[in-house]
Amino acid sequence: MNPKLGGKNGSYPPDVFFVNATKNIILFIYDDRGCEVIAEETETINILIKENKGEI
Repeated sequence: MNPKLGGKNGSYPPDVFFVNATKNIILFIYDDRGCEVIAEETETINILIKENKGEI
C-alpha cells in the first residue's frame, strides 16, 4: 500500500495528519500499528486515554 514517491528508486509513504481544530487535537498516523496524539492541553490527552483504555 505504500505509494511510490520521490526519485526513480525512492519510495516512502506520505505523512498523514488529522487536525481537529475544534478540540485542538492533531493525530499523526505513522503506520498500521498506531498514531501520535498532539493536544494543546494535557487533560485532553488524559480524557482520550481514559475513553480508549482497552485499545491502548
